[in-house]
Amino acid sequence: MVSRRSSKMEIEPQPKPTLIMPVGLPRSGKSSFFRQTIYSVVCPDEIRRYLGCFPFVAEREPEVWHIARTMVNALFGSGAKIVILDATNITAKRRAEWKSDKWLRCFYMFRTPAEVCLARAVGDEHLIPVIHRMDAQKEWPTFTELEQNEQIIDVESHQGIIANSERFWRNDPAEATH
Repeated sequence: MVSRRSSKMEIEPQPKPTLIMPVGLPRSGKSSFFRQTIYSVVCPDEIRRYLGCFPFVAEREPEVWHIARTMVNALFGSGAKIVILDATNITAKRRAEWKSDKWLRCFYMFRTPAEVCLARAVGDEHLIPVIHRMDAQKEWPTFTELEQNEQIIDVESHQGIIANSERFWRNDPAEATH
């Protein structure tokens, strides 16, 4: 955007790009929800498939996450304003690994109960122990995890909060309270 407040043209600073991080168990609906978007999606499961280590090979995980980080950086570097990291992001430690002064994080919480995720995993039996383990380990994002202007959004209730702001909304972020 160009500002005409002075005699010379000034470029107004744009907000930081946003890394959307869904948070939820496998089969909670994260990928289905974001499949409908026009934004770039970085999916560690697809990286694993490409590398031939799907569903999971522990020794290859550092490579998987290095590629994911490189993809996110490249997308933002090429001008993307929103990138989606389609992973479970189920622990505060995993989410903290994605803090950056290059972008803001926005956590979309998918609170689908483990029983529903287990029922959806029929046919993908390798996911059953993973869902049980992740359900025991899950840590929902909290306000204390957020940096300034980062967000938490509950997908089911459409409620959210923005850090270091007095804004909170129910149903529609445009109707945020101040």
